[in-house]
Amino acid sequence: MTVIVFVSALVWMDLQGDSSAAGMQTPVIVKVSPVIEAAMPQSSEMENEVWAVEGTSSEVLSVGAESDAPVRVVRVVVLGKDHDVSTNATTVRQVLAAMGISPDRNDRVTPLPSTSLQRTQTVRVVDVSFERTQVRRSVAPEVQTVATEDLAPGRTRITREGRPGVLLATFQSTARDGRVAENRRLVHQTWLKEPVPTIKEVGVEPSPSPEPSSDGSESGNGGGGGGGGGSQSGTATWYRRNGMVAAHPTLPMGTKVLVTNTATGKSVTVTIDDRGPYSGAIIDLSDDAFDAIAELSTGVINVKLSW
Repeated sequence: MTVIVFVSALVWMDLQGDSSAAGMQTPVIVKVSPVIEAAMPQSSEMENEVWAVEGTSSEVLSVGAESDAPVRVVRVVVLGKDHDVSTNATTVRQVLAAMGISPDRNDRVTPLPSTSLQRTQTVRVVDVSFERTQVRRSVAPEVQTVATEDLAPGRTRITREGRPGVLLATFQSTARDGRVAENRRLVHQTWLKEPVPTIKEVGVEPSPSPEPSSDGSESGNGGGGGGGGGSQSGTATWYRRNGMVAAHPTLPMGTKVLVTNTATGKSVTVTIDDRGPYSGAIIDLSDDAFDAIAELSTGVINVKLSW
């Protein structure tokens, strides 16, 4: 917002054509003095001029009386400071232009610039500006757990140390009349360096050998290390993950598993793409998959797995 602060000064502009800042002629400033009548345009000229004088003295008002346009006394508040102004302007836009005030599109003008001026009125201009700051944040690496039969059950080892990432966050704050009016808010963030996850192996019990079925084929019932035709019963939990996927301690990655809620009979098919859980449950479903067969608030449900 461009502001020209004036004290005891007179500014007028051509009213012919556009009265916006783009249509303004170069402002002419004339000092107000006991001979103000000699310095100001004559009555015939004043009919086509907009002027604004800070002050409400009878001297100023008497000069305005020579024009057909009535003199209005308005209070203009700019940057928190009050200006009592005498003017022959007819709209808020005209009086601001006559004072050399050019609000930008972010500023707030009350009432609207197109509003007709009353004989006594308060016009308020609030300078609104936006400031953006950027902050670099270090993000710790996540830990990815992988089941292995090479370690004793429950034993762990780190096979790859992770590295932290760097995130660039952009915040925006809003200032009104030079004072911050709103706390900063996050508007954008991007990775400068993505984190590398830590890989941790956890020992699990070896997969049981398949037992021959009555027709001589082998069945994967019981815990399942892979292959088709297996089943398993136990409890299921959930964790945050997108899509119909799940974590299982031993089933091969990519195995399609039908998960049935034994309490309701609802089923969902998931793809094994992660290892876990290690808390006693036989499968860890994505929240999307769990929600398809039970309320997330349930937390743990009894299920039967088939693959």
